[in-house]
Amino acid sequence: MPKPLQIFKDIATGCQTGEVYRREDLLTGIRVLISSPHNPEVEQLLLALLRFDGEIRLHPESELPHSMSPEEMLKSLAIQTLARWTGLTYLGEMQRVQATAASPVLAGIVRTVIQKARAEKGSGSTTEEVAQSHPVTLNAGGEDGAAQADRRALVPAEIQHRHSARGDEV
Repeated sequence: MPKPLQIFKDIATGCQTGEVYRREDLLTGIRVLISSPHNPEVEQLLLALLRFDGEIRLHPESELPHSMSPEEMLKSLAIQTLARWTGLTYLGEMQRVQATAASPVLAGIVRTVIQKARAEKGSGSTTEEVAQSHPVTLNAGGEDGAAQADRRALVPAEIQHRHSARGDEV
């Protein structure tokens, strides 16, 4: 298997024409990249993945479907890593992904990442925000309605059912 950096360069630049990937290999490869220390080359690659608008073809024997497409799974991990490394530097890119996400799970993850980065910025971080923030009305639990729904969407239905039967909030 080629090195993760090259695989994702090929995907981001569209050079993977005809290639098929196993979801688990993509996940393993992206984890190798995002677990490394902050690296400008990987940062630019993650940005290129955010801008990728093609389709990644999966091998027929790949893992079963996921709540997100392989493209959105990679974008989710890229956004989380970019926010961890650079704060709100790429807020515009994050918001674009959030607005165009086909998966409500990805949109919720992006919203949560942005909110967390804003909170960290407010607690003394030196990261500059590149767009104005908008006020959000929070419920008694400190979440907006969309964040609550997104959090629930991340919990498997089987667990939700078990907790709702006991009267617990998920």
